[in-house]
Amino acid sequence: MAEFPNYEMPEWGPDLDAPRPRRSKRAVFTEVLLAGPHLAALVYRLLRDPRVSRRRKLVLAGALAYVASPVDLIPGKFFPIVGQFDDALVAAFSVDYLMRGVDPAVLAEMWGGSEDGLEMVMAVLEWGSEFVPGSLKRLVESTG
Repeated sequence: MAEFPNYEMPEWGPDLDAPRPRRSKRAVFTEVLLAGPHLAALVYRLLRDPRVSRRRKLVLAGALAYVASPVDLIPGKFFPIVGQFDDALVAAFSVDYLMRGVDPAVLAEMWGGSEDGLEMVMAVLEWGSEFVPGSLKRLVESTG
């Protein structure tokens, strides 16, 4: 085993989170199943909430129109799996963009599920947003 002479293992303290208790597979599976309906309800509530900027709502509306339209940047007819992937990325980026513009306390207030479920959804959306080209992100985030 390799030795690291200048490294000390951190001890649990106020600046480190204690490990979470292990949850059953059934509890995790239930959380994953409920994430979709909870996310849809959260987006609906955010779209109706006056504390959310109009610009962020319009970005989401534009993304939803793109996802619903038959026109795609990557046609699914020629690239079956990748063709649907661009719709998922646009949706993930737009919802992530909407949620990043909202105070975390407001998100927690409007989320219908557990705190773990909200963290999971936010992590997945952030991960999906990582695949969106930087030029598109800069365009959306810089205008307005």
